[in-house]
Amino acid sequence: MHFIKEIFSGEAEKAHEHFVRYGKGRFEGPIIRITKSKNAVRIDASIDYVNSIISILSGFADCRFEVSGKIVSKWDIEAEIATIGIAVEKTKKSVFFAADVADVVDCKKLAALSGMNGYLLLDVTSDKGVKLKTKKNPPKPGKVDDKFCSAILGVSSLKRVLDEFCFEGAPEDFKNIDITHTYVINELVVPEEYKNDPATARIKAKRKGALERSVNIDGNVRKTNVEFTA
Repeated sequence: MHFIKEIFSGEAEKAHEHFVRYGKGRFEGPIIRITKSKNAVRIDASIDYVNSIISILSGFADCRFEVSGKIVSKWDIEAEIATIGIAVEKTKKSVFFAADVADVVDCKKLAALSGMNGYLLLDVTSDKGVKLKTKKNPPKPGKVDDKFCSAILGVSSLKRVLDEFCFEGAPEDFKNIDITHTYVINELVVPEEYKNDPATARIKAKRKGALERSVNIDGNVRKTNVEFTA
């Protein structure tokens, strides 16, 4: 489940890792555009949607997927990658884990890959025409690139796309959906045991605030917000 949906479902604590880099203030959050045509669904989105898009691609059970690009993570996920059985080549980076990827995988491996804790800077193509293209360097801190990734999927995936990203629902005849978010973080709650350790405190602190969400469906705008602690 995408972390924005988790927050609106009352499961904000699962989204903690997405807020570690934020202090108090107002910040631009994830952006996604969903375009429907007769034969396809196109998605253009910021980096926060890549993993979930890969998860949706993995729902095409009869596909083989060519995967190329790189994985970057602040966590040591080498053992997890090895368990999946995807061919990677580690590279020397300033982060904890970085690897180049080039392999052909089935839907189960692709689904497992989508659950990795890190940036999946990957291009994914299949023999069924579904594909994802992703930029190979994360945006600079504080920047949101609304075209960081783009995907083409068959219309058979539309329900999964809407359930995951436009969970409020949309009319069957929509053409474009534009969704934006803003984080308003009012307080950082630091556990007592980390108050004398600033570096760890920033990681462990819970962010309290509100998530503002705007959904524009063919010019009809709906705005909602929810308070969260993550």
